[in-house]
Amino acid sequence: MTFRFEPELYRIIRSGDNNVIVPRSLYLNPPKKAYIGLSPYTELELNIKRLAAFGPHVRHILLQKRSSKEIRQVLDHCPNVESLALWLVHGKCRATLLPALDDLSNRRTLKLLSFDPSAFFEMPRTSDLPIPFAQPAFSSLTHLDIINPTPNWEKWAQIADMPRLTHLFMDGPGVGTSSLGFILQVLKECKLLELLILEEDRDDDDDRAILDDDSKIPISGKLESWTGDYRVVSLHPVADDLGFWEIGARGGQDHWVIAEMVKDVRMKYKGIR
Repeated sequence: MTFRFEPELYRIIRSGDNNVIVPRSLYLNPPKKAYIGLSPYTELELNIKRLAAFGPHVRHILLQKRSSKEIRQVLDHCPNVESLALWLVHGKCRATLLPALDDLSNRRTLKLLSFDPSAFFEMPRTSDLPIPFAQPAFSSLTHLDIINPTPNWEKWAQIADMPRLTHLFMDGPGVGTSSLGFILQVLKECKLLELLILEEDRDDDDDRAILDDDSKIPISGKLESWTGDYRVVSLHPVADDLGFWEIGARGGQDHWVIAEMVKDVRMKYKGIR
């Protein structure tokens, strides 16, 4: 009997900066250790032959501080990716990467995307221009992690036009307890939304506290109390975003899973489930 474990080894691609281990099999000239900064990364040459061999087995990809050209090559060889994180991308994204997202959306494989839309579409972060989510590239997404959000509905209004979006993470301090009007607008306009996660400051309540076995902890978080909606969950930022992402990719408790647990406790408490 023959056992084949190799495809399972390539379900996750995680590559970035600082303490991230560069996947050596991905490059023809792999570095001996992870470099700091963008320039060394852009000089690496992808091992296209090897990527073509294991790419179809990849389901989760995190690429941080990589060039848009390199990311496009990776995505072109990973047609079955389900979860994609594009952080601090170097170079032009819209022209280079949008066609790749179109292809993944057409296959209906990509379900989760984590990225900074302002940077991706080459807009100033403070710009109020609408982010064009109402297009095929985002039509297959059920989970969207918006990095560096701002509390301006006009900018994000097209998330309401995403036909399968059920889970939204406003990932950054720009949206929180001081943005109640914006939060209510999101809940009203996004008809399919099942979960809205917000990042809170360390000094504010962390809704995961209701998962603790402690009768002193209120079942209702601050934002849920203010909005009257059990779908709103606020969580503190984590110290290691890269490691936390990998925990989720390997089936562990990331922010999506933890927030769902919080919501389930609330629903059970309210007699909804």
